[in-house]
Amino acid sequence: MKHEAMTGMTSGSASANPLRVLMAYWDGGGNLPPQRSLARELKRRRHDVHVLTRYPGQIRCLRRCDIPFAGNGPSMGPCASEYS
Repeated sequence: MKHEAMTGMTSGSASANPLRVLMAYWDGGGNLPPQRSLARELKRRRHDVHVLTRYPGQIRCLRRCDIPFAGNGPSMGPCASEYS
């Protein structure tokens, strides 16, 4: 790939200059699987990844994947402290 040739990196190699990535998740059909895959891959490559979301189901998923997140907002409901 061009990108690999330009950076000298191959798939799965750790970055010499890790990125700081902030992702925002929303409650829309089908956005979680590709976003989660991207976050996991960036984390695997030792980049600093954080996610903003306010939806309990997404927060449970982020915890299972060990991806740092910040969660708050009206969709959190009365048990918000359980997720943050």
